[in-house]
Amino acid sequence: MLLVKTELRSSGIHGLGVFAVDPIPKGELVWEFTPGLDHAFTLEVLTRLTPVQREQFLRHSYLDSNTKEYVYCADDGRFMNDSETPNTIEFYADANDRYGANVAARNIAAGEELTCDYFSFDEEAAKKLCGGAETPRADFQPTIDRETQYLHKAVVFVESNSPCGHGLEASTAISKGTLIAVWGGEVYNEADFLQLPPNRQRYAVQVEDSFHLVAHGEIVPADYFNHSCDPNTGIVGQVCLVSLRDIEAGEQVCYDYAMTEGSPHDEFDCLCGTDHCRGRITGEDWRRPELQTRYGSHFSPYLTRKIELSSTAESTTADS
Repeated sequence: MLLVKTELRSSGIHGLGVFAVDPIPKGELVWEFTPGLDHAFTLEVLTRLTPVQREQFLRHSYLDSNTKEYVYCADDGRFMNDSETPNTIEFYADANDRYGANVAARNIAAGEELTCDYFSFDEEAAKKLCGGAETPRADFQPTIDRETQYLHKAVVFVESNSPCGHGLEASTAISKGTLIAVWGGEVYNEADFLQLPPNRQRYAVQVEDSFHLVAHGEIVPADYFNHSCDPNTGIVGQVCLVSLRDIEAGEQVCYDYAMTEGSPHDEFDCLCGTDHCRGRITGEDWRRPELQTRYGSHFSPYLTRKIELSSTAESTTADS
């Protein structure tokens, strides 16, 4: 049910739309599933409807990607239109939150139409909007900085007072081999990177010798991947993370910084507490044979090249 004051008006996107009556600050809860008012139905409901009823029902409901139930909103929330750059984003409070909610992704002005990304929660979004055509938007959760970062919809930001700070965790189970994130930002050479303030250097990933990808603008959830010496995700290419194994709901989603970092700018004492904990994380960890064996191809390409060159050099030395 909508939790902010709105009105229905003609939309420039499609038909009727939902418009904010008052300004809505970034982060404010806009909509949440309200039991007793909003309703969830199993797929069986379609068999009990006439063709006319079914058309009306499907037009104003959505097939929840997590619960596989049709959700029908009791109020004008069912008139929210889709956008590839929505001003509200899906949010899950914890692993027990079945239907999620929507919060303002940025400050929304009075009179502005409220939009959401159907592909982040509706399994039938492609059918509704694209006539069934495949679209990559179905695999990603929109973030506040949607143009430069992607984060899987099941991975949510979690505030923490632990020594490791804020992080990300799985709101629902995630299967092995799932694309978790695609990073974006600005590329800096080593000299310029070292001139950045520490709070910007902190949210960066090394992509080549002497080159770093730095988060652009406001920090978003995809920037909060913590290190672990026993990670459940790994690097593919320069900027993608995939799950290395099945990840349980409520589990922190993390990767080993040795997969990307080959310089000493971000060395620290590790507090991950796993059986594999190395105690100290350095820019030379990629050289460790046990990590090369354990992670295989899940190193950044520039580190993979360095590992291969190192192995070739060792073989040449041994042969001579």
